[in-house]
Amino acid sequence: MFIPSAECSQDQRAAGVAPLPPTEQAPPARRVPTAARRRYTFALPPCEVSVRVARNEVSKILCGWGAGDRSEIVDSVRLIVSELVTNAVRYAGQVTAFISVTMLLDSQGGLRLGVRDGSREHPHTGPVPSDATSGRGIPIIQVLLGDSGGHCHTESHHDGGKTVWITLPRLVR
Repeated sequence: MFIPSAECSQDQRAAGVAPLPPTEQAPPARRVPTAARRRYTFALPPCEVSVRVARNEVSKILCGWGAGDRSEIVDSVRLIVSELVTNAVRYAGQVTAFISVTMLLDSQGGLRLGVRDGSREHPHTGPVPSDATSGRGIPIIQVLLGDSGGHCHTESHHDGGKTVWITLPRLVR
């Protein structure tokens, strides 16, 4: 359920897709009977405040899953989700009713994190001019993932949307 926010457009408030306000306590992770040990999904409107909300929500969930003692990895995941949600807001915001973030923790402590939007277009990873003010998000993500042994890929959906997934092999010990 979404609670309307003054930081989103009137159309988003009317459609009921305004972000949830941050909470002090992380929601409990939902158990799933698949290979994932824990799974958590939340949805946000395609507006700028969603970047902050996603970053804070992911941080709370990771700490709740036992990654709090690995602050350098939590910081990397916070930066990665910020970049992915920013891309979804910036490049898919006009065709996306909501952005969803899914977190999966497997039985070996590995993390899969996906950001889904309504655009068919995959992120661009080409060269960025030195004077450009944007376009460095995916290269930053690739460096952070490479340092941790992780990777990034994009999954297309039959409904026209996509999910950009990142995988980190060992988030929680």
